[in-house]
Amino acid sequence: MAAKLSVLTVSLIGVFPLLAAEQALANNQFGDYGKETLSTLINQYAGRYSGTDKELKSGDYMKERMTFGGYNGAPQKQQFTFKAGRGVLAGQNVTSNNIVVTKQGVGNTGKTLYVGAHYDTAATDKSNDRSKLQGLDDNSSGAAVLTELARNLSGVETEHNLTFIGFGAEEYGLIGSKHFVSQMTDQEKKNAIGMINLDSLITGDKMYANSGDRAYDKAKKMPVKKYSELREHALRIAKEMGIDLQINKGDKNFPGTKEPYKPFGVGCCSDQESFDKADIPVLGFEATNWDIGDFDGYTQTNNPKIEGGKTWHDQKKDSYEYLTKAFGKERIDQRMRDFSKIISRLIVEQTNADVIQSMKTAAADQNRISSYLKGSIKQDTDAVKYHADNLALSPAAAERGANFWVDGNYRYNDTHDNEGNNNVQLGLYGEFAVQPKWAVGAGVSLKQSRNNDFIDKDNAYGVNAYSIYGGSDSPLWNVSVIGLHKHKLDLEREVKVGGGNTPIIVHNKEAGKTDATVFSLSNELGYNFIHQPKTKHGAYLGLNYNRAVVNAYDSGKNTSRTALHIDKTKDDQLDSELGYQIKHQFTLANRPVELKSRLAYVHEFNNKGIESVTAKSFADGKVREGRYKADNDKDYGKFRIGVNSALTEKLHAYLHADTTFAKKDNDRSVQVGVQYKF
Repeated sequence: MAAKLSVLTVSLIGVFPLLAAEQALANNQFGDYGKETLSTLINQYAGRYSGTDKELKSGDYMKERMTFGGYNGAPQKQQFTFKAGRGVLAGQNVTSNNIVVTKQGVGNTGKTLYVGAHYDTAATDKSNDRSKLQGLDDNSSGAAVLTELARNLSGVETEHNLTFIGFGAEEYGLIGSKHFVSQMTDQEKKNAIGMINLDSLITGDKMYANSGDRAYDKAKKMPVKKYSELREHALRIAKEMGIDLQINKGDKNFPGTKEPYKPFGVGCCSDQESFDKADIPVLGFEATNWDIGDFDGYTQTNNPKIEGGKTWHDQKKDSYEYLTKAFGKERIDQRMRDFSKIISRLIVEQTNADVIQSMKTAAADQNRISSYLKGSIKQDTDAVKYHADNLALSPAAAERGANFWVDGNYRYNDTHDNEGNNNVQLGLYGEFAVQPKWAVGAGVSLKQSRNNDFIDKDNAYGVNAYSIYGGSDSPLWNVSVIGLHKHKLDLEREVKVGGGNTPIIVHNKEAGKTDATVFSLSNELGYNFIHQPKTKHGAYLGLNYNRAVVNAYDSGKNTSRTALHIDKTKDDQLDSELGYQIKHQFTLANRPVELKSRLAYVHEFNNKGIESVTAKSFADGKVREGRYKADNDKDYGKFRIGVNSALTEKLHAYLHADTTFAKKDNDRSVQVGVQYKF
């Protein structure tokens, strides 16, 4: 933090402790990565004031800690030279560096959010030796959280640009941030969403988020919305998280004056001021206590273990040993964790990263729904195909004339995009046997599905028509099924930002209800080359077409930032199946039983899926397009093994299991059912 006065006269005692080497950190919890950075800064780069080799090397270390994939290359050094105005180097030309890394937003909006913290410490002067100043509070803490934020956002797609800056030479008068702002174009300043600064996060009694001078209109005695929105956004997030984040109330006058040092909601004295002067909304995170001392934020704590109530620029006090004796190690853990949680979320929402991720999940889930609906049709077509097998198994069942049959079955699907799906179906069919080898029919089916994944429940009904040709003494066979089904879907869409090796920043589940219609056409034509009473085997060719239409619906409540109104989608799917099957009949307990297996090569003619999904975000009312690029195999194998049996002349049962192979993500299913002929 920059000094309010030109010199802080404090008594220093040099201490250089090691931060307990107990930290074998997992790095996927808030604060963990930052604590590693903090440990290295205070132990290896104490006394890193501008003009020293340690400051240059600490800049290299900051660059290393801010290097991740997901940005526009590695962090860059922005070098600048200035004449030192204080300390033992006063009057000399000093070189320092800003460390800058940028993420290009996928929305190409041109807007940028800036997040910064200075990594230098206060300089040695004639009265104070600061050559071993750890600066744990000021500002190893802010610099460390900055590196964590860069890590947390590395794998996250943002709509707007995001730039992280490690400032050099803050303690000489905000030199690094002033230089950075001086290099910005007028358009960049105009397109700035805002600037978030982190400075001195440990010593203070309270956690603060304060705006810049422009955020308060002294004449009207009220906040200015444009410049205070960042602050209010941070306060809302902290409240939701249950973290006590405060603002300078500005309700106590600075001694000797008739007004507060800074008005309501306004802070001071760090790098955010350089951006505030450039007409950019700013937000400064800090830990201090604006309600004690001179009510100016410079007295940080009323903890009696902190002599004088502050640790700024004090080599003895601003150290790991001194601060942990006063507050306990838990203070560091808590502040690193809580500031990281709040600011990570704030960055995500300010850059619309959560909305972008929500759009991505919407596009992916619409494809998953379409895939599910395609799989759901198989339950109907397989019921008809097993009816054909039952007719062949019991020739007497294929009598000429009209009859009725009912099917009840259960199907379990475990696919790469639809795990743990349970389906129960009941169908009633009317059939007319045109001749012993040819029957046509139609029926209705009711189905209920429950899923542990994204489809919570599906209630469906539909109509099917079919044609079956073949019989026990016919080598040529053909089964055709056409269907139209209506689905009522209860959905749950999961939106997650972060995770894996980084903390989860956002994890929402958005519920929705919609209707879907599926038209399907399936045909299998086969010929049994070997046709014996007990064993048959031969080749077959199948063609399957499906059109799935999912109506528009609301996914999530309108109070959620990741809630969407998703527009109607359509998906056409066509595949072929060329295979070979073998059937063998035998008698068990005087009842006929048939074992069957088939091996097939499947080719998908249209496996691009739904490439574009449009939806309106409830966060800002904007309509966006979510793109989806299918990573599906066009060609793969399929294997089935099954059994069916005539339990009585009228009652049949069947069971089969399917699996794909030579596919990136294999699909598996099991179906068991019974059929009764009236």
